[in-house]
Amino acid sequence: MTDEQKFQQQLEKIQRLQSYLQQDPDNTNLIGDIFDLALSVRSFELAQDMVNRSLFIDNSDPGWQNRYAILLIAQKKLVEAKQVLLRLAEQGFMKSGVQFNLAYIAFCEQQFEQAFSLSQELLDDPVVSADALYLQLRCLHSLRRYEEALALISQYENTAASSANSIGAASLIAVDHSQLKVALRYARQALMQNPDQVEALVAMATLSLGNKNDNEALELLQKAMLIKPDDGRTESAMGLAYMLRKDVLRAIHYLESAVQHMPGHIGTWLALGWCYFSSEELKKARNTFQQALLLDRNFAESHGALAVCLIKDGENQSAAEHIERALRLDQNCVSAIYARSLLSGNASDQEKLLIVAERILRGK
Repeated sequence: MTDEQKFQQQLEKIQRLQSYLQQDPDNTNLIGDIFDLALSVRSFELAQDMVNRSLFIDNSDPGWQNRYAILLIAQKKLVEAKQVLLRLAEQGFMKSGVQFNLAYIAFCEQQFEQAFSLSQELLDDPVVSADALYLQLRCLHSLRRYEEALALISQYENTAASSANSIGAASLIAVDHSQLKVALRYARQALMQNPDQVEALVAMATLSLGNKNDNEALELLQKAMLIKPDDGRTESAMGLAYMLRKDVLRAIHYLESAVQHMPGHIGTWLALGWCYFSSEELKKARNTFQQALLLDRNFAESHGALAVCLIKDGENQSAAEHIERALRLDQNCVSAIYARSLLSGNASDQEKLLIVAERILRGK
């Protein structure tokens, strides 16, 4: 069944349930089913109508207040959603669903430590355990605590909490931790459970890029973008795919969008900086590499990349300091080795750019 057919089925089911609701207008179970379906097809107006109906019947119902918060989250009205949830908590309704939604809002606001803390005690709650595990993994990924994340999925791998989403998240974490065999195993496992799991699709695509199979990678990424159009990691991988194709302008398009959606992802900033560098937009490249360095001053590739721009601007002494720092952090740092060869006049920009791009693709 295609996605369009599934969507049409959901619309037909909504219409059928609405006809039942006309006959039984105070049936809160029916209202809840319609609300859930309306959210799944992003019919926010209909979902709001169901919230209004239920709260008219009982405006103090904490379950429907929580559902209202879920609708606000879907509409990206995070401040309003948090206010609703905190009121519930103050009234003593800090149930697992309310706590999870507060954790999810913290994640959306990039408060990853807070989101991790709020969701940690929900891992063994059967109502939200699968969602809590997925959120925990996403928090650890964003915090670059890769080993901790992979240990966590290993701990829960054989439990009901280990859904396709959690395993898919683990596959992408394994890619970033350079555990490529583990990444492949998790990605295949997740896609067997759910062929539309976005992180697993991106993980498989990134592995394909590492093997220089850009056609296969783009096919996987295009599917992922249809499922989740605003996913920064998918856009980042698209940018890397076009880097491999030497289509720098298209790569820049995707990478610029990717850093807007995930401003804390160093690899994407570096990829974007190298695209600017190869397009001879040196000021943009330098600013972009500086942004990467602000995110983590102990990441060797950021120092090496910035050194390249400093050399181009004639600031050789500053460049030498960044090269030294980069090679202390990682003696095999590709961008620092490239910068050092630039100082000696032996580098070929386009050739070395491709080497750096390949290093980024391998998650370094």
